[in-house]
Amino acid sequence: MSDLVLVPAFVGLAMMLLAVFRSSESSHRIFWIGAAVTTISAFFIGLPRGWRSGLGGSTCVVAAIVFTAYLYTPFLNIRGKIRTFYSDRRQPYGAGVTTPKAWWQLLLAVAIFMYPVFAFATGRGGLGPTTVSAGVAIAAGISFGYRDRFLHNSIAAGQRVQFALVSMVTLGVFPICYLGAYYASQRLITKHEAYGRHSRRRT
Repeated sequence: MSDLVLVPAFVGLAMMLLAVFRSSESSHRIFWIGAAVTTISAFFIGLPRGWRSGLGGSTCVVAAIVFTAYLYTPFLNIRGKIRTFYSDRRQPYGAGVTTPKAWWQLLLAVAIFMYPVFAFATGRGGLGPTTVSAGVAIAAGISFGYRDRFLHNSIAAGQRVQFALVSMVTLGVFPICYLGAYYASQRLITKHEAYGRHSRRRT
């Protein structure tokens, strides 16, 4: 039975994929019809192992669909307002991501990349992945520190909660690199801006 239920599950997934790449008024409807088909199919796929397994499978699928809709589509509409990760307006950090969301995105990425460090600390990881993770924390700190100084933002652009969480996850590596880049780049950026103003006056 589970093999037969896989067919509508794949059909539902195909409908959602089609809606994402299709720009029409019906895309929203196609996406959520596909989501409903996939969710119901997930329930019946897990049903042979019990209704709790089927319900758990459907719940995971719903969570994944809502997360995907929020992150990649304009199809998540709550109380008449579109909820989406990316903004259609120009944002300071670029990529259409608001400053608070950019810091939450950083926290998620750093948490994933820092796993090898914790694995190494408990004797389950290797030195190579741990070195890569440390490099990610260092690069992220330098990048965000320089960017905030360049944009004339306050420290962490006012995102204190995310800054504190990223600092804890990286065991203090991120804030050291961030603050170092933030203060060290001040003179370089000032000189760069002064040179830019001088060049514009000459032209």
